[in-house]
Amino acid sequence: MSSAFKNMTTLRSIALLDTLRVTTMSNMFQGCTNLITIPEFNTPQLTDTSYMFDGCTLLENIPAIKTDKVTNMSYMFQNCKALKEIPLFNTNSVTNMSYMFNGCTSLTTAPIHAYNTSKVTNMQYMFNGCTTLKELSFVGCDLSKVTTWSNIVTGCSALTKVDFTNCKVGNGF
Repeated sequence: MSSAFKNMTTLRSIALLDTLRVTTMSNMFQGCTNLITIPEFNTPQLTDTSYMFDGCTLLENIPAIKTDKVTNMSYMFQNCKALKEIPLFNTNSVTNMSYMFNGCTSLTTAPIHAYNTSKVTNMQYMFNGCTTLKELSFVGCDLSKVTTWSNIVTGCSALTKVDFTNCKVGNGF
């Protein structure tokens, strides 16, 4: 389903899709600037969600998406300017979270501590440009494999608290 609805700027919602055998949803809704709602996806084979919602500027909420096998979440929510909170996903297999929330200007908190980050190696620009982000919690996270952190919070002008309490970090920190 890669790029299935890419740049469909008039798309506002989408009906339930059969996604049982889908392995990639990369770029699926990229550039759907008027998309407001999407259904829950049953995606037990999904491995790639990169750029999935990139540029969906009106999307406020993300429903449940089965992400047990996903390894790449880079750019997944880039420029989702109306997104107010981070959805909870199973991130047990994810290695790349770079640019994941880049430009999410309505995001105020980011409880990364709720994610399993033990396999993540790349978090560069993850929250870049999140101008309303006030708190970022990595409490208890395993960040020992992260080697790329550059500009993770660049442009987060409202950020007042970053908590790394009880974090496991490696040489890349």
